[in-house]
Amino acid sequence: MGKIAAIPNYIIQRIAVSKAPFVLYVSRFFLQDDYPTRGRACGCPDVWLEPPTELVLEKRIGKINNLKDGSI
Repeated sequence: MGKIAAIPNYIIQRIAVSKAPFVLYVSRFFLQDDYPTRGRACGCPDVWLEPPTELVLEKRIGKINNLKDGSI
């Protein structure tokens, strides 16, 4: 049922956003393509990702090397 209801909801939301005088997107690019507006828009992501540390990179490289060896 959710997939059936998603189509009309998408269309209704797209029309509402296109007619809105002001729109606030929570992504930088993706939502603007799916929900264009004729009004003024602002894209401001609400997520802040910290840069990874060297330890994260070392662990990831170790996991990749283990996969190449065939062991998990």
